[in-house]
This record gives sequence, structure tokens and C-alpha cells, in this order.
Amino acid sequence: MDCAIQRATFGDMNSAFRECDDLVRIAPPSQRKIEALRISALVSMHFGNVKRAEDALAAAQVFCAEQLATDPSPSQNVAQACIELMGSKLAYYRANPAQSLRLAQRATLRLESAQASAAAYVRELYIESLYELGAAFCNVGNLDRGYDCIADAEANLCHVHAASPQLRTRITVAVWKLRNYLVINCKSWYPSSQRLKGLAKAFEQAYAAGSIFEAVPALDALTEYHAFAGNDAEAFHAARLAILLAKQQASERIRAQTSVGVAIKLLSTRYREYAFSLLPNTQQLDSCDAYHREMVSYFAAERAYRLHHFHDAWAYASGEVDRREFTGLTVHRRLLAAATAHELGRRHDARSLIEAAIPVAERLGSAPTLRDAYSIAAKVTGDTRFKRQANDIARLLTA
Repeated sequence: MDCAIQRATFGDMNSAFRECDDLVRIAPPSQRKIEALRISALVSMHFGNVKRAEDALAAAQVFCAEQLATDPSPSQNVAQACIELMGSKLAYYRANPAQSLRLAQRATLRLESAQASAAAYVRELYIESLYELGAAFCNVGNLDRGYDCIADAEANLCHVHAASPQLRTRITVAVWKLRNYLVINCKSWYPSSQRLKGLAKAFEQAYAAGSIFEAVPALDALTEYHAFAGNDAEAFHAARLAILLAKQQASERIRAQTSVGVAIKLLSTRYREYAFSLLPNTQQLDSCDAYHREMVSYFAAERAYRLHHFHDAWAYASGEVDRREFTGLTVHRRLLAAATAHELGRRHDARSLIEAAIPVAERLGSAPTLRDAYSIAAKVTGDTRFKRQANDIARLLTA
């Protein structure tokens, strides 16, 4: 099954789908059939084919109800957990992070109860569920809980020596990425040099193993690390390498989402003109998940602001302020709307927006977001206390 996912990275879409169909056909009529259908759904989403992923989920639900209903636990629990993980992924794709979180929680609880005498692949599935649960917590704005889950997944990898290199890299990237956000939290604080080393090692391991699909997110995270720290040239280098590797992948969705991700991160650097050139066209954007489509709408507002087209930026940002799909993006839209209102002399709007945004940013706990929030608050309110707080966090990001 790992081979099917790996080959999907480089093979053409139709070949990947045929291989998944073969995998489902030859899988034994057991929970392994459900796992094969889950792999089919993951590969379908990899290529942006939501309908095919939905069909795999429906087939898994029918098979479980008809063939496994009389199976004793823990087999039934493992099958149900596979189905819930499929549903969680699809919910995220459709911009329903709350449903994604609920399903990931159910799957993790089921798999946790089956760990005592579990086979190796079930133990690995439990680790994957912890990773998915952590990502789901992050998507609803609970970075602390997300970090706890992903750090737990990292710790559990020590007990599953045969876990796939792809899963190991995915978890390593996620845990170091969160450590880069949560530098004001003592339990997740690591020196800047160690955070850089962790992300660089994740990229090197993925690239050496030939796992380009996992190497690209590592480079994306390195781009973000350097952008946060003000290392513009290093951010640009990592971004260009990410784009270069993404172009080797067969999935248009992955290529487009990589472009969107690194473009957002380069906006704060002197390479923003390069960032402007990266945005996918409308047809390419249609293959992206909901989160990346939302990122593009935010990018348009941020681009207008940085070009000093403040009326356009206000039209984009103020129209998006009330969205609730993804907490992090919602906070950044509010901050951008506040900054734009300030530039337009709309003092009441600017103050109202920043006063609403700061408590949400503080609950989120992301240091880069808080740095931006306090910097904008200092401009809007004239309160030097906010400027000092922004400077303190900026120093933490490079300490």
C-alpha cells in the first residue's frame, strides 16, 4: 500500500487509479479491504478527484456494514477507524474542520483501545491517526492540543520500527513547524538553530529516501522558518527548490498548492514579485482543497495592501473578515483589514478590528501571528506597549 502511494507521486493519474483499483480487488475480505479503500481515497484526493474519494468512502462503509458487522472487536474498531480517517480527510478538503476534528478524535480513540495486542500496521495506523488529530486541532485554532498530539505521534514512532519513511517525515516536519509557531510556550520552545536543524534533517531524510511528496512540505516549512526570521535569501532559495521538486509530481493539485503555499510565505520578504508570479490559474486552482483556495483569496488582499492599493485591499479583506472555516486565516484577514482601515484613515473600523483580533491571536498562540497583531495594534492605537511586545516575539523567533 505504501508503494501505491509512492508511485502515485510520479505516475500519471489514470495509472495510479488503476493500481488502486487492483489493490482494492486483491485485498482480502477483511479490515485490509477497508485499508485498501482508504489508500484509494487518499490517492484520489492527492489528484483532486473528490468524487472518486467519496465513492471509496461509500464502498468502505457498505463493506463494513455487510461484511464486518459480526466481527469481534478490535477488527471492527480498526475498520471503523479507517473509515473515520477517510471521512476526516474529506471533511478537511470540503472546508469543514470541525467535522474533520470529530472524526479524527473518534478514529484515534478506537485505535488507542486496540493497541495492547495490535499488529504492526495497526500500531502505525494509530500513529497516523494521532498526526491527523493534531492537524485537525491546528485547523480549528488549537495549536497547543495539535502539538501535543503530533509530539505523541513522534514519541510512538520509537516503538514502531517498521513505520513508513513517509509517515516519519510527515510527523517530523509537522512537529518542528509547530515548534516554530509556539516559541512562546515553554513546553514546545526550542532554540532557532535547533528548529532549523530539525526541518533541514526532515528534508534530507525525505529526499534521500526518494520521497519527493514529503520533501516538498519540508521545504515549504523551511521557507516559512526563514521568512519568519527575516532571512529573505534563504527563504527564496527554499521556495524555489520546493517549486522545482513539486513540478516533478504528477498531481496538478500538489503543484498548485505548493505554489500557493510558498507564495504566501514569500510575501513578507523582498522577493514578493516572485511570489506574485507563482499563483495558479483558475483551472489549476479548481483542483486545490478548500484551505488553499481560501489562501488565494487572502493572498489577493495581502498583495493589494503591499502594493499600496488600499481601497482594493479593504474590499478584499473586509469582505472576508467574518469567515470561520480556518481559524488562522480568519485571524490574518482581520489583522489585514485593521491595517488597511488604518491606512485609509478609518480609525473606528481599524480599532474595532484590532481589538477583536488580538484576543483571538493570543488564544491561537502562534508567535508570528502575535508579532503581526501587536505590530498592527501599535500603529492603530499608538500604544508603545504593543510595539515592545512585537519586538520581544521577533527576538524569540530568532533566538
